[in-house]
Amino acid sequence: MKFVFAINLPRDASSVPFARNIVGSTMSQLGIDPDCVHDVKVAVTEACTNVLKHAQSALEEYEVELTIDRDRVSIRIKDAGGGFDPASLAEAPDDAQDLQLDTTEESGRGIILMRALVDDLEFTSEPEAGTIVHLTKTVVLTEDSPLTRFDRADAPRV
Repeated sequence: MKFVFAINLPRDASSVPFARNIVGSTMSQLGIDPDCVHDVKVAVTEACTNVLKHAQSALEEYEVELTIDRDRVSIRIKDAGGGFDPASLAEAPDDAQDLQLDTTEESGRGIILMRALVDDLEFTSEPEAGTIVHLTKTVVLTEDSPLTRFDRADAPRV
């Protein structure tokens, strides 16, 4: 079983907590481990905040798409801004425990944080076409997760 939904949000500061809460609530309702939910919520917050800060666009909205199955959660945040060079992004430390952020430097911390919290972070960016931030994290299901029950219901009957 796979759950997919997308929402278009205004490029407004109030959209960030809305995106974070809808993603977190959906994951929680599907029985995903709270630590995993927390990591994804923080990563989504950072990605959406980057849209507000950096996407220069005539369009006043961006899209958040959430896909969840029993193995992973995938979030795509798409804006219609001017794009950027993903190769210019800061690399995360090899060990997330070594993550020490310079509190005087604002730029780049969100990307380092996203990389530390999710299993895979990809950027697709094209001038004039915008940017897609793709976050993927392997999920841990709670014992009573509906995703487990749905999978059992989909299993062939003998």
